[in-house]
Amino acid sequence: KVPDNGILCLKLRIHYDTDYLDLVDAEIVKLFGTMSNQGNLNANPFVVTWDTENPSYKTGKLMTLTFAAKDLETLPAGEELITVECAELYMYAADGRTPIDAEYKMNQPDVYVASPVDADGNGSVNTDDALYLLRHSMLPERYPVDVDVDLNGDGVVDGRDAEMLYKMVS
Repeated sequence: KVPDNGILCLKLRIHYDTDYLDLVDAEIVKLFGTMSNQGNLNANPFVVTWDTENPSYKTGKLMTLTFAAKDLETLPAGEELITVECAELYMYAADGRTPIDAEYKMNQPDVYVASPVDADGNGSVNTDDALYLLRHSMLPERYPVDVDVDLNGDGVVDGRDAEMLYKMVS
């Protein structure tokens, strides 16, 4: 970030250990006047690029990626399973032509790994649970759950959680 100047091009590469994790959801923040390109969810590394002809100043969250553990019992303790690399960062002065050195900060990511849940409580985890979770997100009184079903960790149980569960179990 640079005050009174903006990002012209920012490219991040997110590498993850496919032995333990699957990338199941990506929420990319689009900056004003910007085009955001994101890679395929099955790609490793997952690449996101923000590009604009009208630089805009931005601080805070640019994206949220959600990973599902392939097997929670085998997750290695203390190992770094996800790394973020700033592959490109171009900034320009107010004249829009003179490249300048940019200052940026990569925050330590909050790693939240989701695991499939038995939303309908029948003892098995399958696509029926995703459907039940979708129903729960719309009518929680009619379709109660006894487990934590906020799979993407955003504090809201909605269709995104149901979609995520469906991707994990299908």
